[in-house]
Amino acid sequence: MLKIGITGHRKFTNATEVRQQIAEFLQEQTKTAEAILAISPLAVGADTIFAEEALKAGIRLRVLLPFALAEYGQDFAPNELQHLNALIAQAGGGFEVVTTLADNTPDTRNEAYMAIGRKITEVSDILIAVWDGKTAHGKGGTADVVAYAQAQGKRVVVIEAIR
Repeated sequence: MLKIGITGHRKFTNATEVRQQIAEFLQEQTKTAEAILAISPLAVGADTIFAEEALKAGIRLRVLLPFALAEYGQDFAPNELQHLNALIAQAGGGFEVVTTLADNTPDTRNEAYMAIGRKITEVSDILIAVWDGKTAHGKGGTADVVAYAQAQGKRVVVIEAIR
């Protein structure tokens, strides 16, 4: 089974192009892989687009969350949280929580976001990175996850994000 994970920015201006490139990449993989598993933490932006396109292509989705859903939901607007829950339901209703928050400080949250990036990298054969190529704005950002994946020798497919 080919396992494809996602990391990427939450906000970018070329969402239509990103969606198309993700869909095309997934479609190409379905031609050669007997089975594919998509892995996403379902954050707004790249993670959500990836999950939507995987489900649309009939690819099974594994949901990994950085910390408890009640805490994670605080990072979403109400309509985004509703969409997160809908995607979890479409994926079969289950999800795995990777870490727990010792406290609710920005540093602790950033550590948890780095932990989810590491976990997705470790369980994936290929990591798609929707990335502008710039350094991370905070620990656990896309650049940090890409650097970790490259250090682990993982194949990283970069899709340009325009921010």
